[in-house]
Amino acid sequence: MKKLKVTTYARKLLFDGQCKIERLRYPDIDHIFGHENEAPDFASCRYANKLYLERYKLYAKYGSFIEGHYQDILYKLSHLIQEIKPNPTIEEILFIYAYILRKGYLSLDNELKFIYPKKELDVRPGLSIVTGESVCRNYTALLSDLLFHFNINSIPIMTDRLTKESEPIHIIPELEALKHQTHDQDDTFEEEFNEKAQASNGNVQFGNHSELLVFDRHHHLLDPTSISLSIITSKETEYKALDFLKLWSLYATGMYNIKTTCSFYHQLKDKSLKVVRSKALISTQHECYDSCEHNKEKIKRFNETIKEDISFLNEELSY
Repeated sequence: MKKLKVTTYARKLLFDGQCKIERLRYPDIDHIFGHENEAPDFASCRYANKLYLERYKLYAKYGSFIEGHYQDILYKLSHLIQEIKPNPTIEEILFIYAYILRKGYLSLDNELKFIYPKKELDVRPGLSIVTGESVCRNYTALLSDLLFHFNINSIPIMTDRLTKESEPIHIIPELEALKHQTHDQDDTFEEEFNEKAQASNGNVQFGNHSELLVFDRHHHLLDPTSISLSIITSKETEYKALDFLKLWSLYATGMYNIKTTCSFYHQLKDKSLKVVRSKALISTQHECYDSCEHNKEKIKRFNETIKEDISFLNEELSY
């Protein structure tokens, strides 16, 4: 027992020492982590990073069959989108994806409820879409994995949309209706969200939403939950990028190492967010929605081709 305590104490000393060394090497850590920045402390995130990386390795070693079925869905979905809109833009991918997702064509029994999934693999949250129970982080993760098939680099990031005022979005009634169609479990979601907030001492300001950073010419921020997109711009607005983007989450979830996280802080510290609103965007929304409606039979056939994958993944996620 004494040996165990000494070993644990020694590991803690080593861990604390490594944290201090990294703080000296990367002074920007103090601007990204800690309560003053409405974020968890660096040590907690460093420990979470370590655990995530260990789980990524386990998934890479033992999850090949699961990943194979998941990639089959993504491959077929990317081809379906290209059939509906050849050489699609980021906006077109977002709107077509939102249609297919919200209509339940990726889910068990063609249903999709906005509630926390009972079956979830934290290193592959996009998988949970097939269960028919998903929230913003699942929507975002699946879209990120899908964009890889279009050679578009992106990364999910936690944001603060529920406690910070943000710009209104412009969305056509048809897409707005799709959002409400999948929010039939709002009461259940709100109860569970409040429970999670209380469990974290009410620190919902640490991040309460998930969106997708796309590394293209403008650095887009896609939100498949609200079905909107913003650009990260050097032009100053009242919506500062780092008021919304929780960079600590990139490190805590093992997406970035601390050097890259700090580098990204430098890129964003003087940037602002600007919601994309234009007649052209509204026209694109109409075109994508109408194209999906026109290709409904093709989408249904796609759904039939992935039924086996969906069934397999649901069974595997039950373990």
